[in-house]
Amino acid sequence: LLISILTLPQSIAEMHTAEFKKIILLSGVICLICNLIGLTISAIVSIPTGACIVVTLVITYMASKLLHLINIKIQQNKTLRCKQ
Repeated sequence: LLISILTLPQSIAEMHTAEFKKIILLSGVICLICNLIGLTISAIVSIPTGACIVVTLVITYMASKLLHLINIKIQQNKTLRCKQ
């Protein structure tokens, strides 16, 4: 659980920026938000907190990856249109 909490926010942040300083700040914000959401869900549903935080981070990672892939596809289509 600890490794997931340390690595997933950084992986999510790296999808959106390549600057080290921005990655550090963005991963901290992502971690804080996902931790708060996980704690809240854990308190409401009465499930283990650590697992709930990791599930929240995994869902955030999957959503971020999906949005990143969609963004890449849109940029590729724009590039193809400009070449024609």
